[in-house]
Amino acid sequence: MPWDPNQYHKFQAQRSAPFYDLLALVEVRPNLKVVDLGCGTGELTRQLADALPGSDVTGIDSSPQMLEKAATYASSSLHFEKSDQSQLTGNWDLIFSNAALQWSENHAELIPNLYRNLTPGGQLTVQVPSNHNHISHQIIRETAGEEPFRTLLQGFVRYAPVLSIDQYAQVLFD
Repeated sequence: MPWDPNQYHKFQAQRSAPFYDLLALVEVRPNLKVVDLGCGTGELTRQLADALPGSDVTGIDSSPQMLEKAATYASSSLHFEKSDQSQLTGNWDLIFSNAALQWSENHAELIPNLYRNLTPGGQLTVQVPSNHNHISHQIIRETAGEEPFRTLLQGFVRYAPVLSIDQYAQVLFD
């Protein structure tokens, strides 16, 4: 699915608020190797890089349209790459993700895979929206199951890969 950067920016203030809450949880140290999973159009990744002095920050996203916008923020210490966040490799001092992990499947495997990419003392700082049981989402699923939508969607239903807070706690504990 192509992302539309203009539509993405429509609710920028509301979408950005959790980023700042998440950034406040980061233990700021100099010279970190950082990855921002689901960097979108790059504005917030630029702010992440600005908050981490001397750090090397890589923003990854799967959308060419978003990365095209993000490229305007690139610098010698901030780069952007097209990549699948669920296939992250490398060693990172900080793995940061604001509202992107919900687009990846199988969080019971995803979270341990991300954790394995942390350097000793590294930080996994993520925020995952959990609104799939909200009434608006229930109505969307119900409507998608009715004609003509069921036929148009060829029966497709996206399940939410987001775990409960207790399940995340257990995955991280394990």
